[in-house]
Amino acid sequence: MALTQGLTLLFIFTVLTVFGLYAIFQKKTSTALLLILSLAFALRIFMAGDLYLHDWDERFHANVAKNVIHHPLVPVLYDDDVLEYEPNNWAEGTVWLSKPVLAFWPIGLSISTFGANEFGLRFPSLLFGLLSVWLTFLIGRRLFDDRVGLIGAFLHAVHGMLLRFGGGITSSDHVDQLFTLLFACGIYSYIIYFNCRKKRYLILVGIIAGLAFLTKWVMALFLVLIIAVLHLFVVERFSNYVRDGILVLSAMVVIAAPWIIYLFVHQPIEIKLVFGDFLTRTDEVFEGHSGGPLFYLEQIISQFRAATLVPLLWLIMVAWRKRSQSQLLLAVWIFLPILLLSLLTTKRGTYLMMSAPAYFLLTGYFLRWFMLRFRSSKKHWVITGVYILLLGLPVHYTIEQVKPFERRFYLPEWRIEMRRQITWFERLGEKVVLSGHPHAMDAMFYYDVLAYERKLNPEEVKALEAEGYMIISPLNDQ
Repeated sequence: MALTQGLTLLFIFTVLTVFGLYAIFQKKTSTALLLILSLAFALRIFMAGDLYLHDWDERFHANVAKNVIHHPLVPVLYDDDVLEYEPNNWAEGTVWLSKPVLAFWPIGLSISTFGANEFGLRFPSLLFGLLSVWLTFLIGRRLFDDRVGLIGAFLHAVHGMLLRFGGGITSSDHVDQLFTLLFACGIYSYIIYFNCRKKRYLILVGIIAGLAFLTKWVMALFLVLIIAVLHLFVVERFSNYVRDGILVLSAMVVIAAPWIIYLFVHQPIEIKLVFGDFLTRTDEVFEGHSGGPLFYLEQIISQFRAATLVPLLWLIMVAWRKRSQSQLLLAVWIFLPILLLSLLTTKRGTYLMMSAPAYFLLTGYFLRWFMLRFRSSKKHWVITGVYILLLGLPVHYTIEQVKPFERRFYLPEWRIEMRRQITWFERLGEKVVLSGHPHAMDAMFYYDVLAYERKLNPEEVKALEAEGYMIISPLNDQ
């Protein structure tokens, strides 16, 4: 089964990649974009094929999204009021503000439409992933030309980390998928503003920044800072710069503030803990996410491959010398987050994904320059070699991350046993609580039960039994 699955995926991947790249270099824009989006769709469907919840952080996000249907303004992990929960225990609590509410709304809507299953959970990320690929093309076309945009879209379509986001495999998963899309939307809106200078697009930047804040808290400020630096090169008067900044920030506050105020009124303890957490992460390592001074350089080499260092060095030189708006935008979009993130004690490779489209478009831009620079050269093998390095290595990274021969689209044994056990008790009319179950979060998502990975103490068992719950363990030793 796994062999057939892997060979089928590799066949589809090879056909769409070869014909997609051929269409790019034949300047068949519509055909190339269709093939790239088809490739993005196929890979994301495959990555979403695990019929269980992944440990970090999908199982938590899945339950919060399921509960947001009933609590649209307050994310909730454990939707009960029988036991008392510690507000600072994000892995077992009622009000859950580790991530803001926005990303859970579309997932909750999908779950309410398709059911509490893997498709309902991951369908929004599939859509957001495809929109992100298309948006990378649009940004590249506006900054440079169709070919640069298409190469950027291709690299986005196959990037291993972004594929893992959509499949819920990597921490932050579906939340980061939406955040990456919103970040690119903000950049694209500013590019449109730069071309037409209409203030409504600055307001749109602020609105998108507000939505990004409601998706991933203060990480949205990176979008605001990038726009602020870019705007220094656009306006001539400082008074205009301040006025435009107030416009963007006002739009952001209008979008984000109502929900924050609501939380301070109705959930003051939890929201204060969240904002205190932000201050802690600047000078303390959060949950073991640490790294040295070269952490993000290592992550660039790991996630975008070592060959990307050549375009990055080239960008520094040309942006400094020519200072065109397109080059400056890519440089600021890439290097400002690296600089600021390196100052923080907590470090995570996934943070680089806010700049991922910029890396992809830089590769396309560098390849365009390299081809024009050396097209008269008789050493065609040099051009071919550069293309293989800059396009082939990311494809190799894709295969590494996708793991085509890893079995998917099957129910693991523990899920079958869980279904048998819970269904049997539900038929008896019992309200079920799982105690000491290693897949507690999965159980709560798939079924209307309470479940805990730790073993409940006697007082908790007594309180739950008083409310009519049947306490069971994974081994039926209730």
